[in-house]
Amino acid sequence: MKQVYFYDKKTGQLTGSEQVSDTLIITAGITDVPVPRDLVNPKFVVASQTWIGTNLEDWLEKQQVNYQQLLKEHSELIPDETKQLMQQSQLALRQAQFQASQQKLNSQLALQLAQIIAKEAQNV
Repeated sequence: MKQVYFYDKKTGQLTGSEQVSDTLIITAGITDVPVPRDLVNPKFVVASQTWIGTNLEDWLEKQQVNYQQLLKEHSELIPDETKQLMQQSQLALRQAQFQASQQKLNSQLALQLAQIIAKEAQNV
């Protein structure tokens, strides 16, 4: 028994696979060249006897980008838990920004106070 792969004769698109008898004669639309596991939408190129397609990693990355874009356009699809996490993250960011502003203001006030005290000390 051997594994063969069926492809569309016009497009080269993979249409299926099957275990067949070793005596099966390979004809157009059939190959025994294994399909690489990391290909999405594989197509068979008869001239080079190879499979081409999108690398799985690239395909997954593109799906993630598409998903993020979809969520931007349709925020109603975002799960409630995710919305809550996003709101909490935004609040934490605002709090950190406020604390940084407050520290800067405190530093400026401390510097001004030190300058006033130094000036008064000179006048005495």
